Amino acid sequence: DTIVVYSSDHGDMIGSQGYKAKRWPHEESARVPFLIRYPHGMPAGKVIADPFGTPDVYPTLAGLAGVPAPAGLDGVDFSAYFAGRAAQPPRDYVYMEMAYAYVPWPGWRAIRTRELMYARTVDSPWLLFDLAKDPWEMNNLVKDPTRAALVRQMDERLSRLMEETGDSWVLK
Repeated sequence: DTIVVYSSDHGDMIGSQGYKAKRWPHEESARVPFLIRYPHGMPAGKVIADPFGTPDVYPTLAGLAGVPAPAGLDGVDFSAYFAGRAAQPPRDYVYMEMAYAYVPWPGWRAIRTRELMYARTVDSPWLLFDLAKDPWEMNNLVKDPTRAALVRQMDERLSRLMEETGDSWVLK
């Protein structure tokens, strides 16, 4: 009846993409392992490719344990999806940001879906990768004229998420 979770810190760029340290929206830096075992509540061997963020851990573990999570949490409960009782995840993205510290203010903001990673700075769109076709993020599509509509769509979505979360490019 025990839920066992293994996770760790996110990775380091170690020179990938020309960067060092842990402050970039690329997979090497942003991806965090999350393994869960719950024999009485989840099928063994299931691999979830959908984005799942740190804020989702608490409501999901509460859901698996049958305990109501408090209202107002930033994360969402993936327990029904993990347990196979829902066909789709409750959310199809992870919102990422590096607003200060290691990068010049105001940093960057990003949205990661199952197939896309889009990031921007205050000045302009910065990165767009089709992770299904380019898992190593070698081909930045943000300036590709054939992807201009997708860049606008992702930029609008990211702007809405910033507004919903109360995030801003203005230091408060």
